[in-house]
Amino acid sequence: MRIGDVVDPQTRTVTVRAQLANPKGRFRPEMFAQLREQQGSAELPVIPRPALIENQGKTIVYIERSRGNFEEVPVQVAWQGTDRVAIRSGVKAGGRVVVAGGMLLRSY
Repeated sequence: MRIGDVVDPQTRTVTVRAQLANPKGRFRPEMFAQLREQQGSAELPVIPRPALIENQGKTIVYIERSRGNFEEVPVQVAWQGTDRVAIRSGVKAGGRVVVAGGMLLRSY
């Protein structure tokens, strides 16, 4: 698939060139379409965005391992929304993540 670099200001469209299976002959050259690209799906834990801490080029969160015992854990972000973040690795569903004040837990 190739996606154009420029949005046409009058039509607010972008040119896309793609190869699609067309067994019923419904697709024609120069047609307009709304496309959504999906590359599979996965169930991932989602945490509030303020829980993320950027530290020397890596992204971390603090997880409560037991009452009052916190561990710094590096995470891999799958996607970020405006207020939520899906985590690919580092956090498991049901884990307790520090959302505010995580920087105060840093050990020096």
